[in-house]
Amino acid sequence: MKAQVSVVSVVLISGIVIALVGTAYMWGLPIIEKRSVVTEFQTAQGFVFSLNDLVVNMANSGAGRESLDIPHGLARVIPSGSSDPDNNSIIFEFDVNQPMIFNQTPVYLGGATFEDVISEEGTYGISSPGVISMTSRRGPSGYIMMIKLHFRELETKTVPRKGYKILLNPGTTTAVSGTSEMTISFVKTETQASACCSGGGPLLATHIKVELS
Repeated sequence: MKAQVSVVSVVLISGIVIALVGTAYMWGLPIIEKRSVVTEFQTAQGFVFSLNDLVVNMANSGAGRESLDIPHGLARVIPSGSSDPDNNSIIFEFDVNQPMIFNQTPVYLGGATFEDVISEEGTYGISSPGVISMTSRRGPSGYIMMIKLHFRELETKTVPRKGYKILLNPGTTTAVSGTSEMTISFVKTETQASACCSGGGPLLATHIKVELS
């Protein structure tokens, strides 16, 4: 169920809005269009950050159901059990006239250390379970920006070792998508005795259902 994260593919950049906007929009677009694209990015980033907080808080509380309006774009959920390399992730896509990054190398949106970002197994009590990154690709009439929220396993460092992981479950074994509304629901928490990390201990798996319309 673990997603494959390339160590060399994640770039840590602090002050991303200032750095990327300053580089990508120095030339090429009228100022009004520049501001519009920046606003779209900030809206999309805010949506994914809020979504991350909602899922983590719901997993920690062990209860809850809440719906969010999807802003200008498309949301996809790739289940935890999928064979897709992006499994256990929520990806939000939106179109822009000019990208804020120019290739498909992920840019990490956050403030963790580089070593923490590139690891698929974070440290329980220290690392964030949600890793948020951004990429872009050319689309039919411009560029498609993609912000991915991926949930990884957190492990204790003391013996006996234990793992903790949020598992996304849209109700199917394949990816689902929507453009209108996203509903997040707590399902259950269970112990999977032989499904843990490198430590070989049990995995405490929290199932979160994500429905899209």
